[in-house]
Amino acid sequence: MGRLLPLLMAILPFVVYWLFLAFTRARRIETDGKFNPRPYVWLLICGLTLSALSMVYLGLAHDGDGERTPEPTRVIDGKIIRGG
Repeated sequence: MGRLLPLLMAILPFVVYWLFLAFTRARRIETDGKFNPRPYVWLLICGLTLSALSMVYLGLAHDGDGERTPEPTRVIDGKIIRGG
């Protein structure tokens, strides 16, 4: 599931947009030449939701190794001691 979730999150906007197109074509929404902000509002809401879900996923999937300070490699008595 760990490798499937990023793929799903990459494909989900396309699926949502396809469903939106299918829904609007099925209802035959006519705008009579007027500007209709409805699709842009929904796309904005979906984009913000997916961004928030991505941040939550990255926060939960983080292994915590970034919290420690790396040690540099050093030379002691002519021997190379690798840092961590």
